[in-house]
Amino acid sequence: MSTDDLSKPLEIDLPVERARARFSLSPALLGLALAGMGVIAAGAYAAIRGDHLGGEPFAVSKIERIVQTASAPVASKAPAEDKVRESASDVEESSGVRVIRGKGGAAPGSVVIRVPDDEPAPGRIAAPDRRLSEKGKHGPLPKAGPDGMPRTAYARPFDADKARGRPLIAVVVTGLGIGAAATAEATAKLPPEVSFAFAPYGAELERQTARAREAGHELLLQAPMEPFGYPDNDPGPHTLLTDAAEAQNLDRLHWLMSRFQGYVGLTNFMGGKFSGARGPLKTVLDETARRGLLFVEDGTAGRSLVIDLAREAGLPAARGDATLDGLDKAADIDAALARAEAQARASGRAIVFGAALPGTVDRLGRWVRTLEGKGLTLAPVSAVIAAKKD
Repeated sequence: MSTDDLSKPLEIDLPVERARARFSLSPALLGLALAGMGVIAAGAYAAIRGDHLGGEPFAVSKIERIVQTASAPVASKAPAEDKVRESASDVEESSGVRVIRGKGGAAPGSVVIRVPDDEPAPGRIAAPDRRLSEKGKHGPLPKAGPDGMPRTAYARPFDADKARGRPLIAVVVTGLGIGAAATAEATAKLPPEVSFAFAPYGAELERQTARAREAGHELLLQAPMEPFGYPDNDPGPHTLLTDAAEAQNLDRLHWLMSRFQGYVGLTNFMGGKFSGARGPLKTVLDETARRGLLFVEDGTAGRSLVIDLAREAGLPAARGDATLDGLDKAADIDAALARAEAQARASGRAIVFGAALPGTVDRLGRWVRTLEGKGLTLAPVSAVIAAKKD
């Protein structure tokens, strides 16, 4: 390099070939330069617009209020302030998503978020459907409507044609939901065709009933009803009473119905006196029918009017044929189960009730696995009630 080259402005009087060589860019280098300029331009544009996404792709969705009608949901041109729901619970209820929080409903603690499937897996019970519930004073209530009925939507699938000609036996295990260990044992030891009845007083009913449904068990709600000797003989809070006003019994019934969702119907807890009181019992059964449920009583009340009044209300109902409650000895339990088998062969169907006690659950678990070899079919209680119509 000469001294003249350093003292001259760049490229002045340089040969043309030399200047071109110095300023020529390869295609790769040119591409990198253009890409860098693009990034700088995008960053400047985002800074000017205040875009916190930094230029990432995004979409804008218009939120509209949904008004439910008898036929279909309709988008409403509601004011802007109406387009956002008031609380998280409203969002959960309207979407069908259930958020099951730790004890007391507060975090920390395990949180289970359940999103309903469009179609349940084979053998599983459908998740609670928001179209089959409505908002009540105490919580969501089951509802029958053009979208279906809870007693069919949440029933365990059953192939009646495959079982045709074979006697049916249903088993209902009661008292679930109060003791976590007893509920877990019943779920682990009993096949999914066994129906589960949950008491309304458990602390984690949403969690436990969700697990039972996932295991394939259809669910019933146990409704406490006035027994003889009440209140010394007390089924618990919100018991349905013979001398209560109709509005009070309906309010209590709605409280009971709102404890959890996804059940096919009700069964009694105690209720020897209530089941024989025509007026109060009719109020309860009419409301149960109106909400698309079924009713199955345990068969312990000698003067029950349930079946007669259920027929008047158009409510699918049945009465238990054998109960294992109060039977402590294995021989007594086996004798009661043998009578249920005889009843099924004589009439085509039988319903067995048993409390979720360790000895009872263990005995039931072994017994139900022998039915197929005896020419009997274990069926969910909804299928046995449906078969009574045939």
